[in-house]
Amino acid sequence: MLRSHLVCSTRWSLQRSSYYKSSARLARLVCFIVRTAQLSHTLRAGAQSLCQSVRQLFVSSILSSRLSGSLCSNPHSARSQLRYSALAFTTRYHFIYSLADMKTKKQLLNEKTIDALIHEGKEIRILNNTSDNSPDDVGVGNLPDFVAWRTKVLHCFSTSLGTDNHYYMGLKSSLPIYSTLLNVIQALSILQAVRQDLEAGHFEQVQPQHDVIGTLVMLCERFDKVVKQLRKRHGNKPTLDVENEYDVQDLLHALLMVHFDDIRPEEWTPSYAGTSSRIDFFLQEHDVMIEVKKTRSNLKNRETGDQLAIDIERYSTHPFCKLLFCFVYDPDGYIANPTGFENSFNRPRKDLDVKVMVRPS
Repeated sequence: MLRSHLVCSTRWSLQRSSYYKSSARLARLVCFIVRTAQLSHTLRAGAQSLCQSVRQLFVSSILSSRLSGSLCSNPHSARSQLRYSALAFTTRYHFIYSLADMKTKKQLLNEKTIDALIHEGKEIRILNNTSDNSPDDVGVGNLPDFVAWRTKVLHCFSTSLGTDNHYYMGLKSSLPIYSTLLNVIQALSILQAVRQDLEAGHFEQVQPQHDVIGTLVMLCERFDKVVKQLRKRHGNKPTLDVENEYDVQDLLHALLMVHFDDIRPEEWTPSYAGTSSRIDFFLQEHDVMIEVKKTRSNLKNRETGDQLAIDIERYSTHPFCKLLFCFVYDPDGYIANPTGFENSFNRPRKDLDVKVMVRPS
């Protein structure tokens, strides 16, 4: 509760400062950070550099100009600089608080990687900078160099820190698909903050991130072997057989619990064509939904495909589903061409990634 209050208070102060440029509020903010740093050993190491950033970026560029009687020779530039600084500062401040939540993330970031991303971003800014237009009016979203740079930046941070990290979320919000030069400058401010935190040692060496898709693929590949092994019981004891779709769900649920902590069965999905249904499993931490099918005499190639098509349309509107993983257990070979069946669904989509596996194939 205390953590949320501190972060929200800091964000509110900075957002208000970016609009009203109040010297009193900025002064209180510096004192607030110093007091907050005394509550956390993690924050203590970064408090001095953060306060120095506030003084340099805010006080010198804004307060001094107010004392001289005018905001700046270029008011738009002053407002933009304050906005970039606020974004970078709040992202860094929130990131320090989230260090304790990064134990499962893979650390691949280093000074060389960040420097390369900053260099490419600066080249895009220089090549597209014009004195006639403000940065917010110069569109770069359709430039091949920008698209490649944006992809590299987001991929680097998502694989290194995860999509729930505040640096990644800050960069993603700063670099929408239809970006302007203003967005590039905002992202560069965040990358500069990351560079400073790397030098200050705020990043920890941590374990590799959970490979969700790889784990699910491995479980489905070996699922039929597990079923056959369960039929071999010692001492003529009753066998554990998988006869219907509910049996497949129960066994897969048990296997998922070996690799995932938060597994939510039977999650409600948005309505489609006037009806709604429940997803079999939802890995909320990873935004992955799992749908299970078992073929039978009245659920063969066509019927299974029709059901999956409806599921994909339904789950594409789910606010927390980024990947729909469909496991089709076909022990009796009702699906004649498993590879073709998978390929008909495993293709890029606008709102949802889909992975369909038919096993055994």
